[in-house]
Amino acid sequence: MSFVRKGSSQLVGLVLDTIEIFGVKRRPNEVMCNCLATSLVYSYNPQTKVLSMMNLGLPMDKEFTINFTP
Repeated sequence: MSFVRKGSSQLVGLVLDTIEIFGVKRRPNEVMCNCLATSLVYSYNPQTKVLSMMNLGLPMDKEFTINFTP
């Protein structure tokens, strides 16, 4: 699964720290942000089916991609 969020001039200076994706049926084998898996901190709650990615530090005015594989 892949999600792309495109930049906007209204978001200059804002930084995205955490993303939560609801309805993820199984724990992902791999989670990547901008094709980097090594520095990504994430957790998965099987009871609520929520995938959480923390400490992202993504500038919200720049395009980014999040990929995860079930």
